[in-house]
Amino acid sequence: MLLGEKIRKLRRKRDWTIDQLAKKLSITSSYLGEIERGARTPSENVLNNLERIFRYDQLHTYCRVSAARKIRDAISFDALQKIWEIIDADISVDSDEDEEEYDDG
Repeated sequence: MLLGEKIRKLRRKRDWTIDQLAKKLSITSSYLGEIERGARTPSENVLNNLERIFRYDQLHTYCRVSAARKIRDAISFDALQKIWEIIDADISVDSDEDEEEYDDG
């Protein structure tokens, strides 16, 4: 579940409208709607206030997961394949260096 979906779920669980929660957060309802749809990321201040209002301290985790998924979705398959090639090559180099360190020869 992404951050916006979690916020929407928490809001609906309390039977609050977007307008009611936005008022509690001192933000516009359109901004809150964009957050819930995943179109915008809340500021640190809004995120802290959401955690306080909902008494739920895991929203920062949802924020990081949401950001990681957006990055993943934005990266093309070719770019992702190139990243894995670089990682694999780096791991191979590290393995070769480790073997040389332990060579008694």
